[in-house]
Amino acid sequence: MKIKNNCILLSLEDDLNSVTKAMKTENISNAVVLAGDEIPVGVLCYEDIVHNPDNIQGAGVNENIKFFMRQNFTVVREQTNLEDFLEENLDMISFPMVAIDGEGHFKGLITQNEMLKILQKDLQYVKKILDNIDEGIIAIDKDDNIAFINESWKQIHGIENNEIIGESVLDKFPETKFGTEEMSEGFNEPIYMNFSGATVLPSYKSIVDSDNQSMGAMAIVRDSSKINNIYIGINRINMANILFKSMF
Repeated sequence: MKIKNNCILLSLEDDLNSVTKAMKTENISNAVVLAGDEIPVGVLCYEDIVHNPDNIQGAGVNENIKFFMRQNFTVVREQTNLEDFLEENLDMISFPMVAIDGEGHFKGLITQNEMLKILQKDLQYVKKILDNIDEGIIAIDKDDNIAFINESWKQIHGIENNEIIGESVLDKFPETKFGTEEMSEGFNEPIYMNFSGATVLPSYKSIVDSDNQSMGAMAIVRDSSKINNIYIGINRINMANILFKSMF
């Protein structure tokens, strides 16, 4: 048994009680069970052990390790684009994820909190880009609730904060064609917005996932030259929102 990068590495021959004590003393939540040549064969989580303390007593060491370790765990190879990996495997991901090299050797552990930090940093960057675009942008989820508005949209409509996030777009902006059969992609006729008194020229765009299933829609006001780049950013935000919801 050894500790590496805030993770305990062990084998099936290690003593489970000693491992548990080490996890508690070092405040380490996860351990990886390795076979020969440091090939990961299981993940041991502290919470799984302490929630079943009676199972530790009276059994052999090997039996205990096998009983508690998760044999089905998510593996990600080095140099993998995490955004693409998350989008392609969203329904199958479990945490912690085990990182391996090209030959299957253990390289590290990616916890849920670490992944959240990566996603939050990425989303902050994308949001900063969208907030610095002159066009107003609004995105809704598949239930027609407002999921995102950028700074330009707020300025156009005199909104000072994100007070309308989560509300129905059809309640706030009944003049729009969001969520109706009349919504057609590309620029539509100018419309007068009773909510703010602004007259806008909206361009609608559907948002779909990798399986071509609807995730919602978005509208861009004014110049449509950057629609494709903006769409990519909005899609990343929506994918992250789905991942966040699946984690909690």
